[in-house]
Amino acid sequence: MKNLIAFSLLLISSTLFSQGKYESYFNQELNSKEDYIDAEPKVLECAEFILGSKPIDNKEYLMAKLYIVKWMEGAPYTFNLYSNAGKADKKHGHLYGVYLAGMVTFYLENKDDEPSEKEIEVGAIRHLCVHVKKHDLQRKGYLKKLMAAYESNNLEEFLFP
Repeated sequence: MKNLIAFSLLLISSTLFSQGKYESYFNQELNSKEDYIDAEPKVLECAEFILGSKPIDNKEYLMAKLYIVKWMEGAPYTFNLYSNAGKADKKHGHLYGVYLAGMVTFYLENKDDEPSEKEIEVGAIRHLCVHVKKHDLQRKGYLKKLMAAYESNNLEEFLFP
């Protein structure tokens, strides 16, 4: 019986005090350009987790988003944030994180081609639209218009008239 109680306490404490994968990423130091370049696979992993997950309110989802933001702040690349994602985010508060995940995914998958700011923005919004469609999120206002442009293959014209 004492062994069962000791084992149960060990199991509970390890669950309560263990770091999740994305939290451990977030806690890693990023000091040099090389650190940021070496972190790219982890950033993509976080982005894939966000893009592929239904919006959830848990610590791992939050830590994955925070790691992407942390990485973007010091990465040796410039990311310009447009207002398109902010407009789409009014109803669904998680979409800005999806937008950032889409942005880093598009950029890192195409960095050898040196995509323009416009290409990165369109690529990020395209990832956001795929996420909205995959998880059948409610579409109202700007998001409804954005999705209509995406589904009619007029996304770039909609974003940059």
